Amino acid sequence: MTRYKPLAIIVMILAGLFLTQQIANYRSITSSPKLQFDKMDWSDAAYITRCTTEEFKNTLQCTKFTVIMQTYDRDEILVQLVNHYAKSALIDRFVIVWNDINRKPDFADDTWQLQPGQELHVFEQEKNSMNNRFNLPQEFVRTDAVIILDDDIHVQIDQLESAFQVWKTNPKKLVSFHKRFISSKPTWPFRCDYLETRKEDEIEYKWFYSYADTCMFPNGTKKSWGYEGAEFRPVLLVGTTFFHRAYIDMYNNHIPKELHTLVDDLMNCDDLVMAMSHAIYTKEEPVHIETKKGYPPLKVIKNQSGHFAGLSSKADVHIKKRSECIRRILQVYGENPLYKNVKSVAVPL
Repeated sequence: MTRYKPLAIIVMILAGLFLTQQIANYRSITSSPKLQFDKMDWSDAAYITRCTTEEFKNTLQCTKFTVIMQTYDRDEILVQLVNHYAKSALIDRFVIVWNDINRKPDFADDTWQLQPGQELHVFEQEKNSMNNRFNLPQEFVRTDAVIILDDDIHVQIDQLESAFQVWKTNPKKLVSFHKRFISSKPTWPFRCDYLETRKEDEIEYKWFYSYADTCMFPNGTKKSWGYEGAEFRPVLLVGTTFFHRAYIDMYNNHIPKELHTLVDDLMNCDDLVMAMSHAIYTKEEPVHIETKKGYPPLKVIKNQSGHFAGLSSKADVHIKKRSECIRRILQVYGENPLYKNVKSVAVPL
């Protein structure tokens, strides 16, 4: 057993008090954080692209990535997913954003099946907000690449690692598995013969949230919404997205504060705010990750009652709320910044 002299003990206690003061609501499940402070400047192109250089490409910052998962009352699913993703040796840390303000995280150390060198940290929140997954102190993320993973989405390990390789060649971009659309006409619930009943919505909204760019007739025939003159812009959702850690700073400190308020008002929209803000600030089109034929697509995990756990499972309410998100985001930005097309890459590579 290691023995410490009294002076060393005093120094360690004082250091611990200092870290506790500096990192509010921080709880480390497996170990103390190795603090490595680094700037996060989203507007510095050389910094954003440094992982493509000989100097940095083999460093920890560039060879591994950080997983951020926001959770609320899904402990069983959370543990299942973390232990699944921990099979990847490319993951440096798991950062769990704990939004359940009425309950402390309570996991035994042996809950987590982490590989040697991997760490898992829980960041407890004072407020249940969808903004929280971007509201992290710098010291929680020491890799350039970050992926936000929803706590009800299962991604295959080879797909995850292939997407990371795609991000490494596109560090300015959002690289995501999850594509939806913004449409100039209402498109829910996917029926081509349903548009006439939604004409009144077109007066209130200019753009609408949509799951797909095709609709279906009652006989099962599919057709592009374009036949009705609808314009579609793809939007990649943050819940399965790689991006540079500097865009955390962009979201927290540079986008208009009324967009943070919007996310709290509707308890939704942080992914749409991020996607549209990224397009506004960087002028970079995103990259959509597609699954190669023969590989399973993303899987949505069900809860203990057998129902899908996510907010978007309540589809009718969800579509209306998301369309309201878009309307209010565009009130702030004044234009639709999303690109008409996105680059697509099939994985595994």
